[in-house]
Amino acid sequence: MSGFEEKKTKFRYEPEDLEPRDQAAEEAALDAWIARNKDALIESIKESDAEEARGEGYTWDEVMAAIEARRKERRAKTQK
Repeated sequence: MSGFEEKKTKFRYEPEDLEPRDQAAEEAALDAWIARNKDALIESIKESDAEEARGEGYTWDEVMAAIEARRKERRAKTQK
């Protein structure tokens, strides 16, 4: 199954989703969050790199297989 297939359900927008947004303010807020959390972000990236170097990561195929297995489990539960 491809992630690009047409879905039967459509995404529903809330009224506030359609209102104009202040992109500059949102970017400034994100920049401030990154600055506040810079050390933790760098540490997290280093930890992730170390895990990958030790072979502790997952391949894309493993991730997709796990997602599909969970999807099948949910479908089976809802069909009962």
